[in-house]
Amino acid sequence: MNLNSRIKRVDELYVKELTKRLDKVNIKDLSQNLREDIDTARDNTQELLEEIKKSQETYKKRQKWLFNGIVVAFLAFILFSLVTTVGHGFWDMLQINELQKAMRGQIKHSEGFWVILWYLLYYLPYALFIGLCVALFEWIRRKYVRW
Repeated sequence: MNLNSRIKRVDELYVKELTKRLDKVNIKDLSQNLREDIDTARDNTQELLEEIKKSQETYKKRQKWLFNGIVVAFLAFILFSLVTTVGHGFWDMLQINELQKAMRGQIKHSEGFWVILWYLLYYLPYALFIGLCVALFEWIRRKYVRW
């Protein structure tokens, strides 16, 4: 026997063996297993899609918070810039500096409860101005920044 005839013989035996094994395979079981695997894959895909949708919603919420935070920080910076730029001239226009010089003299010469009262009056214009700035900032934030 030569090499070609041996190869043909091995090929025939291999094909016969495969044919026998394929005849033993139950096609119904295979199709049922395949359907179950497809259903499992479909369920897993649906779960993954739901998780992706949840992560996208979370991402959009965080992106919105980030954007709003940047806007609020920008507004605070602009407000601080306005206060420092305009503030000095504003105090001079209202003659607050002259009043505070007079209050400093009163604080030095006062005793007891009057010292506390003079200190409160000394810082009252600053507190009012800060309150006005905070109110303005909140009004701008409510009007233009949507949480």
